[in-house]
Amino acid sequence: MKRKLLILLTMLLPLFTLYGEKVTTNEKASIETFMRTYEIQNTYSDHDTVKVTIYYYPITKQARVIYVDDSSMFDYSDAVVSLKYCLEDFTKQIGCYHYKRYRGDEEQNFKYNNKKYTRIISFVNFSE
Repeated sequence: MKRKLLILLTMLLPLFTLYGEKVTTNEKASIETFMRTYEIQNTYSDHDTVKVTIYYYPITKQARVIYVDDSSMFDYSDAVVSLKYCLEDFTKQIGCYHYKRYRGDEEQNFKYNNKKYTRIISFVNFSE
């Protein structure tokens, strides 16, 4: 009996969706409310090969900050200063007052299109 009822409901379900109100979902909009990506233009670095990207999660007020530079041009002290200034500006932009790293920075070296790069990933919590 339960099996027949289940089969009947699965057959009638498309009938209800055809005559019901049309529901549209926007996957990109739901992803953007979960995570926002910011490409930082002013990286406060001494050289032009630096790229800083912030992946911000507004629900938890956490972010991953990714600093990428040419391996031949990489300077750790420049990276730390650049990340500090980018985080200070971003903290003001989202309406918070403080940030704190909740995990140690990760440094990675990788090769892409026969070019060597160095990447630093910082994990940050924001608070008001």
